[in-house]
Amino acid sequence: MTPQQERVLRTLLARGPVTQASLKADSSTVSELIERQLILSTPPARKGASARLNITAAGKQALHGEDGSQNATILQQLDTLRKQVADLHALVEAIAITVGASAVTEQPCQPALPRTLEQFESALRHACHELSTKGGHGALVPLPRVRESLISLGISREAFDDALLALEEQFRIDLKVANDPERLTDRQHGIEVPNRGLLYFVVLR
Repeated sequence: MTPQQERVLRTLLARGPVTQASLKADSSTVSELIERQLILSTPPARKGASARLNITAAGKQALHGEDGSQNATILQQLDTLRKQVADLHALVEAIAITVGASAVTEQPCQPALPRTLEQFESALRHACHELSTKGGHGALVPLPRVRESLISLGISREAFDDALLALEEQFRIDLKVANDPERLTDRQHGIEVPNRGLLYFVVLR
């Protein structure tokens, strides 16, 4: 069925019997529909009037068949779209898994956080030894340099300071005050202790 024929049938279905002039359809389209018995031409009731065209039961069935065919096509297209969406989801998940695995593989190994004071002390002694021998600081190792050396431990400032004070309290290290803290440009990296002053140097025992 051509689009022109379908338009004629739908017009007749909606409006009922009308003249060919009202349909604004060409004669060949109307003639073919009449031959296929999809529409019926009723002779005029009075002289001078025009014949009226109306849709037949076969015409209505033909329209329903067209609608069913269109619906089937739409359903097929929806199924195709659903499959494409599912494939895209699977592809995105596969990419995410691949990228995640790559990120885990390429991530540099981080040093384990010290879980005990003994582990912290071990890292501290190693850092102070390196700074004393290679950094030229001697026995008095500046606390800011120690912080820089142990930044890879990833512990907070508060936990770091508490660990240093605990080691000093147990006489395992000494924390020395700065004689002239006002002249230090990095004094904020020391430890201010009331009645003692600015603890600025670490000395191993």
